[in-house]
Amino acid sequence: MRALTWKHFDRQLVVLDDRKEAELPYLWIENAVKFAARRTIGTTKAGKPRPVYLPSRARTELEDWHQRCTWAEPDDLIFPSSTRNVPLGDQMLRDRLRVALRKAGVSVAGRILVVHSFRHAYVTRSKRTLPSDVLMLMAGHADEKTQRGYLHPTLQDHLRQIGEARGLIEAAWPEEAR
Repeated sequence: MRALTWKHFDRQLVVLDDRKEAELPYLWIENAVKFAARRTIGTTKAGKPRPVYLPSRARTELEDWHQRCTWAEPDDLIFPSSTRNVPLGDQMLRDRLRVALRKAGVSVAGRILVVHSFRHAYVTRSKRTLPSDVLMLMAGHADEKTQRGYLHPTLQDHLRQIGEARGLIEAAWPEEAR
């Protein structure tokens, strides 16, 4: 997030869907902030760029931010520090997160919430509806094992999964087998 520039947001991909073309809004993730290098921007950890679909709600928010942002040229950071094209520092990011959580009414009591927590929430929530290969692509995970480390299913998630398999479970224990 700290290394995204407006050119990563402006990209559109035309997809052929048997009979029609459609715009597919996405973010192009190709950079990351390197902590050891004092907020310099380099490649992602995996070294491979990837597209991430941008839901309409997120797109609307980013379009609004683009209109209000001080620096909005293609090579400008979407979320800059107070200095143009210098990524947010760790402490500033933590401070802004704390303020945002408080404004949103999110209780942090007994919880350790950091920006990376949202990555875990994204993977957990997306797993409910997305095929694993699509989720792995968008999250930048190389394999299922890595992805499983980001999953934190709730009781409802488990019950939903069992409910989807209800027919298979019933078939394994038919009434006439009594």
